[in-house]
Amino acid sequence: MPLKINSVKLKELLMDFFILTKIRIVLFDNEFNKIMSYPEKECDFCTLIKSNEKAKKECVQSDLTAFQTCCSTKRLYMYKCHTGLIEVATPIKVNDIVLGYVMFGQIIDKSNRNDEKSNVLRRCLKYNLDNDKLSTNFDKLISKSKEQIKAASKILESCACYLWISELVKIGEESLFLKIDKFIDKNIQEEISIKMLCDNFLISRSKLYEISNKYFGMGISQHIRKKRLHMAISILENEKCNINEVCSRVGINDYNYFSKMFKKETGLAPRLYLKNIR
Repeated sequence: MPLKINSVKLKELLMDFFILTKIRIVLFDNEFNKIMSYPEKECDFCTLIKSNEKAKKECVQSDLTAFQTCCSTKRLYMYKCHTGLIEVATPIKVNDIVLGYVMFGQIIDKSNRNDEKSNVLRRCLKYNLDNDKLSTNFDKLISKSKEQIKAASKILESCACYLWISELVKIGEESLFLKIDKFIDKNIQEEISIKMLCDNFLISRSKLYEISNKYFGMGISQHIRKKRLHMAISILENEKCNINEVCSRVGINDYNYFSKMFKKETGLAPRLYLKNIR
């Protein structure tokens, strides 16, 4: 799904993030294609690592795993790449649909820099790269405290929200997956079957499953269940309704089934959840 971007304003935002944190930031679409970064050039350490074909493939796989985790959890993900450097990725979302990803990385834990260096250089031995160059380039990497990395991660999440709200990143309203999602919202009180969706949008089951897994990060039935549950949670938290009324409003008429799903999602039975809120 190609994203429409305001390149001038987007670059300003990425530049501001870098000025504030001194950390390189990169924007990707939901098919994992790089859209923009600041600074444009990768750090010397990563450039050297990617000069080895095997290491380059592992870099790509490390990023891919991070994006897939963000897509399935719909949350920020902090991890260590295959060389042992700290990286952070967060999804750009609208209505729980992932449009793309924002990432920063190649950071060293400031409190443990010497041990981190030994660990990273040891991991890189298998690539048969110049160890002196690796050591020199490692010393150029940015080091941050755990608190600084956590703070930068929160700013990254805010940037991801701002990208959509301020329309620095947009998608066309003609996108089929958005139409499907809006149809589900509109008919949430009804029984929504796979056949109903396929008939309404004139697509095959396999195409529907493909769209759902790609853009919602899960099967279409699971996506509908999640939307029902999130709506139920919102109603319980913001309105004065009894549980049976909530069930009806989100299209689930079997209380036992609703209770089972609700507890699986929140860890609490609906009545206990409602009691805690009140």
